[in-house]
Amino acid sequence: MKIILINTPIRNPLRAEIPLKIDREIGALPALGLLSLASFLKERLPEQEVNIIDARIDNMDLEDIRKTVDSIRPDLVGITTMTFSLLDVLDTARVIKGIDSNIKICLGGPHVSIYPKETLSFKEVDFVIQGEGEEAFLHLVNNLNEKTPLFNIRGLGLKDEHGNLHLNGGKQIIEDLDILPDMDIKLINYKKCYSPLGVGKFMMTLQSSRGCPFQRIYCDQQSGKILRKRSIKKIIAEIKEFHTLGIKDIFFVDDLFTLDRKRVFEFCNGILEEKIDVFFKISARVDTIDREMLAMLKKAGCYRIHYGVESGSQRILNRLKKGITIEQIENTFQLTKDAGIDTFAYFMLGCPGETRQEIMATINFALNLNPSYAHFSIATPYPDTELYRMALEEGLFKEDYWRKFAQCPDKEFKTRFWTKELKMEELISLQNYVNRRFYFRVPFLIKELRNIPSWSSGFKKMKMAYKIFTS
Repeated sequence: MKIILINTPIRNPLRAEIPLKIDREIGALPALGLLSLASFLKERLPEQEVNIIDARIDNMDLEDIRKTVDSIRPDLVGITTMTFSLLDVLDTARVIKGIDSNIKICLGGPHVSIYPKETLSFKEVDFVIQGEGEEAFLHLVNNLNEKTPLFNIRGLGLKDEHGNLHLNGGKQIIEDLDILPDMDIKLINYKKCYSPLGVGKFMMTLQSSRGCPFQRIYCDQQSGKILRKRSIKKIIAEIKEFHTLGIKDIFFVDDLFTLDRKRVFEFCNGILEEKIDVFFKISARVDTIDREMLAMLKKAGCYRIHYGVESGSQRILNRLKKGITIEQIENTFQLTKDAGIDTFAYFMLGCPGETRQEIMATINFALNLNPSYAHFSIATPYPDTELYRMALEEGLFKEDYWRKFAQCPDKEFKTRFWTKELKMEELISLQNYVNRRFYFRVPFLIKELRNIPSWSSGFKKMKMAYKIFTS
C-alpha cells in the first residue's frame, strides 16, 4: 500500500488572534503529528511506502500537491486538520479525489476530535480519526490491507456501503509514549524549517510529553488532562540524531516542560553527560520554576523560556483560571533574566469582564516586565473551550457558530472575539498599538541589531518588524 500524509498549504486561514500578515512571518515548523505517524508506520510496517507532503515547509500550492499525488498514486492519504485550516483541507481532498476517486482519504487532528461526525459527512472524506492517531491509523492500514472489518478500530470513523456514518468509540490516547519511535525527519525537507527567533542554522521542534492537567478557560483538552511523558533516554537519543544532521536548535513544544522538576534535572544532566552541543527553548508555568532549575537549564543549553502571562490584572488571571499571581510572574521573570535566559511572554487582550483600563494596565505591565519577546493576542473563544461555552451561555454568540462552520465551511467566515465589554475594532486597535509600542522601543531595537546571528536571520526579523509596523 502507498500512503501519503499531507500538511496542507495555508490559502484560506481563519486565524484571528494575531494579524494574518504577521502570522505568515512566524517561520516554518514541521507538522510533528504527521512526522510521528509516518515514523510509527515505517517502524511497524516497513513494507509500506510512506511519504509526507508538508506544503507549508516546501511552499507548495494545490497544483504542486496534485502533481505529487498524481505521480505517486497512493492508496490512502492522511491529512492533518485544524479548524483554521479546514477550508484548505477540503480543497486538498477534492483535488486528490479528482485524480482518482478510489484514493481513500482519512482526516485527523484537533478539528476532527471536536467535530468527528461533521467532518466525516463530507463526501470527499472516507475516514476520520479522533484523538492521537498513531495506533488507529496503523490498524486502519492493516485492516485495509487484509480487507477485514473496520468497525472495531477505536477512534476511527467511517462510512458503510450505504453511506451511513459510524464512529467507533471515543478518542485514542496513547498512554505509553515510548512505544513511538524517534521521528524520521528525513521524511521532510528539515533544512527548510526555521524560526526568525531561532539561534541555529537549522531548527527542529520536539515533543517530550503530551497532555496538560490544568484547566484554563481558553484552552481545549485535545491532548488529554493526564500528563504522559517520554523517557529521557529516548529524548536524548533523538537529540543526538538531530545533531548528526546539523540541527542544534530545538524547540520543545510540550505544554509544560517544567512540571516535573526531577525530570527536568534528569534531562539536563543527560545533555551534559553526553556533551551534546545543543540550544533549546521550552514552555513553562511561572509557578514551576526556581533558581536552581534555571541554572541547570542554562548550563544544558536553554536559551529561551516561553511563559503564559495573559494579564497584568490579578482579577483577570483568576477569571481565566490561571492559578498564578502577579508576584509569581514578576519573580520568575527576574529569576529567568538573572540566569541569563531569554523570556517570551504571552498576553491576552479583551478577556471576559476586562475593562479598557485593565487592558492598558496589562500593556504597562508587559512593558515593565520587559520580556525578550512578547505575543499579544485577542481573547478568542475557540471550539471545545470553557470560554466558548461561556460565550454561548451569556448570549454573546446567538448560535453555535463554530459547529455551523464545521458543518458548512464558508470562505466568508469570520472568527469572533470576546466582545462583551469592548468592540472588535477597539480590541484590534489596542493589539496594533501594543505591538508597535513594545517592538519599536529604542533599547529593544538596539538589542536586536546587536544579536542578529546572520544576514538571513536579520532579514526575516526586519520583514516581521515591517508587518508589525504597518498593521
